[in-house]
Parts: sequence; structure tokens; C-alpha cells
Amino acid sequence: MAQVLRGDRGGRRAGGRGGEVRLKLLLSMLWLVRDNPAPVLTAPSRAWASLLGLDDPTGRGSRRINDAISWLEDGGFLIKDTTGDRVIQLLNETGNRQPYELPGAAIRRLPPRDPRRTDHLYLQLPSGLWTNGWLSLLSGAAVAMLLLLYRLQADNPEGTLLWFGGQDAKLRFDLSDDTRSKGLRELTMAGLVNVERKAVDPASFEPERVRNVYALQRDRLNKPARILNDYQYSDWWEAAAAATT
Repeated sequence: MAQVLRGDRGGRRAGGRGGEVRLKLLLSMLWLVRDNPAPVLTAPSRAWASLLGLDDPTGRGSRRINDAISWLEDGGFLIKDTTGDRVIQLLNETGNRQPYELPGAAIRRLPPRDPRRTDHLYLQLPSGLWTNGWLSLLSGAAVAMLLLLYRLQADNPEGTLLWFGGQDAKLRFDLSDDTRSKGLRELTMAGLVNVERKAVDPASFEPERVRNVYALQRDRLNKPARILNDYQYSDWWEAAAAATT
């Protein structure tokens, strides 16, 4: 995920808004083949641009899609055939240039104690991320942090308050502090995440320390996409802070 967002290639980082398009495009392709054992997609660039909500889908939007597809091909995520209609064959989503296999099928194929099963564990994101306009509305940083929180939630019982520090984001997920803070703030403004302030080790006799903990609001993806503006967010944050004190 971090590699796609930053655009790591040949020791250089492309980053920028191109990283946002790459990440959203790859997620969308994986979503479209989620029940299809043949990971082949046929769609013009303007259709992908429209799906992602890019401006000028028949012009600049299509060029941004073409740039993203070229990067993903160079990175080992897909193979493209530009003869006639654009045909794209997805490869393994890790970018290892191996054939794509539906994760569920791969897990069923391997013996129960086979350590390779962990390579095929996957997250199932709600279709509302696409059908309700969330993917086109959210920034690349917010999408990355949403994936991270879904990943953390998968390791914990439903309803668990999630926590991670800047070092966790860097070491476990290779995401920068800027991506973490920007993405979490946007998710909070969108109502996709609730944030609370919790004491760290409240039984300790040391001076009280607090940290932010997060609760995913999964049902919010089933509603039309909307992000609060700064004034609405300020009012919401003050009300939320008052409710937790």
C-alpha cells in the first residue's frame, strides 16, 4: 500500500496526487474481480477516471489513469494489452509479478497448518466505499488510513478501540506522520472514525498521559459520502470532547 501511494521505483518516489490515483485504481480493480477467478478487466481509461471521480475523465483524467496503469505495470501489479480495447490482467496484489489468485480460493487450497496461508489473508471492504462515492471523495492519505484501521480491526474483537502511534505507522505499515495525521483527521471529519482520548495505564502513579484511540464507523460507508467543513468539524470536535470529559 505505502509503495503504491508513494510511488517507490528505482530508488525514487513519485508520490503526489499520482499516488492517490494509483492506490484508488488498484483497489478498484481488486474490488471488480473479487468474485471472478479470471482477473481480466476491459474498460477504457475514461471509465476508470469516472469511477474515481477524476476531473475531465475524457481528457486529463484519462491521462492520469494511463500514467497510473503504466506505473502499476512497471511495479508488477498488472499486465496491460493496448491493442484494441484496453485489456488488463491483474497480477498478485503485492507486486511480486506472480499470477493473481482469489484469496479465499488460495486459503482453501492450502493445508490448514501451511504457513503460506498467512500470505493470502485479506480484508473485505464494503461496496459502499465505491457505490456511495467515498473512494472518489477521500484523499489518498484517508484511504490508506482507512485500510490500516480495517487491518487493525481484523486483529481484534468487533468494537475494540484501536490505537497506534507514529512509530507503528512507520514500522508496520511504512506510512509517514503526515499521511497518518492528515488521513485520520479527514476520516474523523467524514464520520468514518470516532476518536476518543484515553488515559495510558490509568492505575499508574506516574503523571497521567493520554492518547487517541479510534473506533471504525463501518455503517457510515453505507451512506452517501460527505465530509464536514472546518467549521462543522470544529463544532463536532468540541461536542465530542465535552461528551468524553
